[in-house]
Formats: sequence, C-alpha cells, structure tokens
Amino acid sequence: MSMEEGNVDEVPEIHVEGYTVNPEKQFSGTHHGRNGNLAKENGLHDDSPLTETAHEQLVQMVIELKFQNEFLKSQFEALKNLQSADDESQQRTKASGKKTGESADMEELHKRIESLSRELHEEKQTRVAAEEALKHLREAHSEADAKAQELSAKLAEGRMLSVYLKFNTEFQRAQQKLDQEIKEREEKYSELDSKFQRLHKRAKQRIQEVQKEKDDLEARFREINETAERASSQQSTLQKS
Repeated sequence: MSMEEGNVDEVPEIHVEGYTVNPEKQFSGTHHGRNGNLAKENGLHDDSPLTETAHEQLVQMVIELKFQNEFLKSQFEALKNLQSADDESQQRTKASGKKTGESADMEELHKRIESLSRELHEEKQTRVAAEEALKHLREAHSEADAKAQELSAKLAEGRMLSVYLKFNTEFQRAQQKLDQEIKEREEKYSELDSKFQRLHKRAKQRIQEVQKEKDDLEARFREINETAERASSQQSTLQKS
C-alpha cells in the first residue's frame, strides 16, 4: 500500500473519537522507555535477586501489551475500512468530474494509517521485548531455584555430617570410658588376685604349722603313753616283788 510507504519521520497528531494522540511521543517514548529500562523497572539490573513481584509485573505487562495490540489492530482495521470507503468516494468523485477538498483529508488519513502502523510495529517490538525479558526472568528463576535446591542438599548433607561427627565423638567418649572402666576393673582384679595369692600362701604356711604342731603333739602323746606304760609296768613289778 502506497500510504504505508510514506515518510515516517514526521508523524502528525491523531484525533480519534474525541481524544488527541501523538504516536511519536506516546509510543516511541513508551517503546524506548520500556526497551531501555524494562529490566531496570522489573528488578533485573545489576544482578539483583529475583522476586516474585518482578515476575508478576512482567506477566501483567505482557497481558496489557496484548490488550493494547488488539485495540490498535481494531483501530487500524477501522481506518482501513474508512480509507476504502474514501477511495470509493474519491473514484466516484473523479468519475463525475467533481474536484473537492477530500484529497487533503485522504492525505491526513494516510498519515494516520502510517502512524498507526508504526505504533502497531512498536507495540509488537515492545511485546517481544517484554516476552523475552519474561523468558530470561523465568530462566533466572529456574536457575535460582536449582541453586536453592543444591544449597538445601548441601545443608542437609552438612547436617548429616554434623550428626555423624557428634555421634562419632560421643561413641569415642563412651569407648574411652568403657576402656577406662575395664582397665580399672583389671587393676582391681589383679590386686585381688595378689591378695588371694598372699592369703593362700599364708594359709598354706599355717596349715603346715598346724600339721607340725599336730605331729609334735602326737609324738609327745605317744611318748607320754610309753612313759605311762613303763611306769605302770614298773609299778606292777614292784607290787609283785
């Protein structure tokens, strides 16, 4: 369409349904502002931590851009229909040989269509940039979530290691205490065994002494008996004589 191939450097103001819009100021500023500061507005500059709020803002922005895109499409279609009607009217006017001032209106209409085309193109670029930023945000969020899971696993591993070290320390202490008790009991048993050996030796000596005393007493008893028998025999002999 020749109307869409015109000069895009000069964009007039558009008067649509009771309001005035300057596409160059509104959408160009919006485009450059959003493309230049999109990451900054959503908390993505300087490697800042990702937040759920930034994610929700980008999603809301994409939804709004889609609504704006649909609105601009409807306006563009309406203007194209209006242009078609004006083209038919112009053709009828030329056929009847009448010259009117509709050429100026058609030129203005062409400019409006060109402006809306530029706005639609900028809107698409902004939407693509927002979707790309949202994609990067999701990737960064997934990466952060993976790192968080990795840190959680390391933390759990560290806790398990801490529990193991604590258990090992307590086990070593219990083992040392048990070894100490065994050592003390062995020392006590050794001392009791020494005492028993000494008592056994003393008892054996005492038994030997008692046995010797018994033997001595038996010897003396036999000696006394023999002496008594001899005395009795002598007495009997004396009595007979």
